[in-house]
Amino acid sequence: MSSVYSILRHLQDYGIWCEEKHQGSLKMLFDVVGELNKKSIRIAKLKPTQAFMARPNSLSSTHGTGKFPPHTDYATEVIPPHYIALVCPVYRSAKTLIYDSEPLRDLEDFRKAVFRVTTGRQSFSTRVITKHDDSFLVRYNADIMEPLNDYASRITSEISPSLKPNFIIDWSDFSYVIIDNWRFLHGREATTDIDAGWLWRLAVGE
Repeated sequence: MSSVYSILRHLQDYGIWCEEKHQGSLKMLFDVVGELNKKSIRIAKLKPTQAFMARPNSLSSTHGTGKFPPHTDYATEVIPPHYIALVCPVYRSAKTLIYDSEPLRDLEDFRKAVFRVTTGRQSFSTRVITKHDDSFLVRYNADIMEPLNDYASRITSEISPSLKPNFIIDWSDFSYVIIDNWRFLHGREATTDIDAGWLWRLAVGE
């Protein structure tokens, strides 16, 4: 069984940790989250929802039970949470798709893309790739970010739809996954099953 230290080291080196069913425990997950030593943890329950029943301005309100495109969680925040943990305690047919942005950082479109983020009364412009605390911070969500230059438009219209996931999380095999939300984008496969199971999301903030 992995130790808290080995999981933290793996997250630092690779930005992702996937825990197989029956190999770890939720106590281990919370120990890892506690050791990340961040200022806040937000917990939400995520479930496939038909568009007309979804919360306004959410991914479900746009895509319903269809495929969720690659995105950063909490992209509307000036500094999104650094880590996201997804926990599946029940049967879930909808697989989670995870995309590594690291190979994209050298692409001119990603380096120079500028978007406007608007949520409620808050609005700010930002590049897809910025620096924060000596780390790269990748922020992207085409549903809520308006392209401000040609580089950003190409990401939205050409690159984003063509991205292939680096990891496909089949929840019959895994109990939880932790990702570096500043490095990895994630999404969800389409599902025709509105009872496709739910996830807990733990957002570990600044």
